[in-house]
Amino acid sequence: MKDEQPWCFRCWGFGHISRYCFAAERCAWCSGPHDSRSCPHRAPPPAAPASDSVSTPPQVSPPDTSLWECPRCHQAGVNVWHGCARRQTLAAPAATIIPQLALPLPPPRCTPHPALPTASVSPQVTALSNTVAALQFRIASLEAAIDGVEARLDRLAEQRATLDTSLQTGAESQRVIIASVATFAEKMDLFAARLETLPATVAPRAPPSCGARATPFARA
Repeated sequence: MKDEQPWCFRCWGFGHISRYCFAAERCAWCSGPHDSRSCPHRAPPPAAPASDSVSTPPQVSPPDTSLWECPRCHQAGVNVWHGCARRQTLAAPAATIIPQLALPLPPPRCTPHPALPTASVSPQVTALSNTVAALQFRIASLEAAIDGVEARLDRLAEQRATLDTSLQTGAESQRVIIASVATFAEKMDLFAARLETLPATVAPRAPPSCGARATPFARA
């Protein structure tokens, strides 16, 4: 019995071989973690045929199947080689699928209707078509005008933003000038107060009389 897909002799899984298997090693007879060839519960090999017809083959005791456990289907009493349900399922032949033949369609029972003659275009339809075309042209013109207005509004918004920035800059400059003037006024007040606190070291001159001689300095 041969499976349709490769299977591993190390972990006894399907889809790969033992050379590329990285799983734990399992025994094919008792599902233990050892090599299947060294399992004490494995079935003994069949006896070789005797060369002499007189000699009888040695008696071989049957294996104890109660210790068997298949590493594939995990069923007790069976192993990979004897009674594995999963191996039998995979080895079962696939059902033959018979393709369905495409049957020809029956001919139609009724005859198709004859094609209706095309009617000539009336003047009303022509006038309506011209009106629709004129309306479409006018709508396109209005859309172009709206686009121009939107572009102009965008430019006005940019100019307003620039003007706002200039006004903010002027306001900042005005505040700086006001602060400078206030600082200068404070300094002038301090200077005037300091002048008032200075002592008078020079006496004021008296006006000279008509007959007296003018002296350069008056006596204190």
